[in-house]
Amino acid sequence: MAPRGAGLGDTDRTFLIVGLGNPGRAYEATRHNVGFLVIDHLLPRWGVAGSPFRSKFGGEVAQVRRSGRSLLLLKPMGYMNLSGGPTSQVAQYYQVTQDRLVVICDDVNLPFGTLRIRAGGGPGGHNGLASIKEALGGDRFPRMRIGVGGGEPGRDLTGYVLGHFRPDEQRELPRVLERCALAIETMLDRSLEVAMSQYNGSALEPTADSAREGL
Repeated sequence: MAPRGAGLGDTDRTFLIVGLGNPGRAYEATRHNVGFLVIDHLLPRWGVAGSPFRSKFGGEVAQVRRSGRSLLLLKPMGYMNLSGGPTSQVAQYYQVTQDRLVVICDDVNLPFGTLRIRAGGGPGGHNGLASIKEALGGDRFPRMRIGVGGGEPGRDLTGYVLGHFRPDEQRELPRVLERCALAIETMLDRSLEVAMSQYNGSALEPTADSAREGL
């Protein structure tokens, strides 16, 4: 774990950000692909134009620089339960240790728009995290879970996570992605602990301005 007050990893060492999802047009912008959406949201924030991705190691990999730091962005292109292979191969090739890797994924057990950042731990029923844990031989990698709701008893979760966001969720999704981006940048620039303190919770809580306006 990075020391308190320090960003994850040294600025002269590569850091890997993995957004989880399923490949193919049928799965674009579905709940299960919110990890892909975060990766796509980060690129223009960091001044990356066009598509920087290259197909390698069973995924789409982009190499970018931000504030002097070398960053790798990965979208594994196997299905969700095969995410570990591409993640492990990229980490091994670029010599990225688990403490300099963060995985972004959906979570049906969190309300829509809620973030939960952790330094490590078990997969909690998420097939992508389980695959990565197995491939890396451990679970001491940071992860950011993004709530998509839907974890009620008796619900068909497969159909739910592979479905598209409701119209009201689509309207709020940019706020959620922005909060995810800010959390990632805080991990990089400050520390994992600061990111957890500032961004764990709902992205949809009213701002002070909206509260004054009665919105």
